[in-house]
Amino acid sequence: MRNIEIEKDYTEISANERHFVRFFEADNMNRSQYDNVPLYDKDAVRLLPCSGSSDFVHASKVITSGGEGGYYIIAQTPLVNPSKPRIDTQYDWMRMLWEFNVYVAVCLVNLGHESECDYYFNRSRGETHKVNNFEITTLDVGTDVNWCWTYYRLKVSRKEGKKRYERVIQLVVCRNWTDDPRFSPMNYKDLSDLLHFVWSLENDSASQRRAQHGAVGERSVLHPTLVHSRAGMNRAGTYVAASIFGRRMSGRHTRTLSLNRVVKVCRSLRSARYDILNRRSQFLLLLETILEVAVRNGIVNEKEVSRARDVLRRVREEIGKTRAKGGPSQ
Repeated sequence: MRNIEIEKDYTEISANERHFVRFFEADNMNRSQYDNVPLYDKDAVRLLPCSGSSDFVHASKVITSGGEGGYYIIAQTPLVNPSKPRIDTQYDWMRMLWEFNVYVAVCLVNLGHESECDYYFNRSRGETHKVNNFEITTLDVGTDVNWCWTYYRLKVSRKEGKKRYERVIQLVVCRNWTDDPRFSPMNYKDLSDLLHFVWSLENDSASQRRAQHGAVGERSVLHPTLVHSRAGMNRAGTYVAASIFGRRMSGRHTRTLSLNRVVKVCRSLRSARYDILNRRSQFLLLLETILEVAVRNGIVNEKEVSRARDVLRRVREEIGKTRAKGGPSQ
């Protein structure tokens, strides 16, 4: 056995290691929603140096192969006027949106609800919310026909010295998706509707940037979609996994259904973010949504997926029975 072989084997072993040293540094835990949900160092969002401010934000980058599944930032909700020792992270949140060129954001929590997250912008059209040198003005507000989500068009202004820079961010707030294990997760048809709506926003935003900067300039900068839930684990993980797989099915590369491919996507998310997608009920929602997207895109027909839908429905019923008997959350 040669030394080079030993070094290669050791490199392969350590390649999959994940650490969360920065999470325990300084006040970073107090900039997080939970002490028991650490942030992996690898793939973590790191903000640019800023005098008097931290470079830490509880968020992870997800860049899919070739970009065919999209680019994402999965994050916890910002801490808005929290009780001590927690630290308000609204400024860090706005810096992340700005520095990482976010134009589309998806909020999967019931904003304004005490157990979820307070508003980090003003809900009323024409009103402005200020965070340090950022101003967030609400330009438009709209609601889908089923009252599942609310759409906000926000103008974000940043003042740097005597100059002011502006950007428009499109935010979708989904109000009826709870992570409470006592209740059923979001309906897969509603989630499919949400995905298609956000994809249209992403495509429109990219088209506008191409018109402004040209195709080469547009491709030179990543514009991730920010997806956040309370912990950035189950709801956010389910959404991003469904979006990645759905975009791949909609493209030219992968117009097939495969459970192995779904599992591979989930594994890649798990390697980027701690304990993501850790509930069976959310994984079932993911599979149900993928089937629905496949039917809508004409990859399969309803008859071909009816048996799979029945299997998933029976598994969900079993989870419900276990929960009703006081069993563990799944």
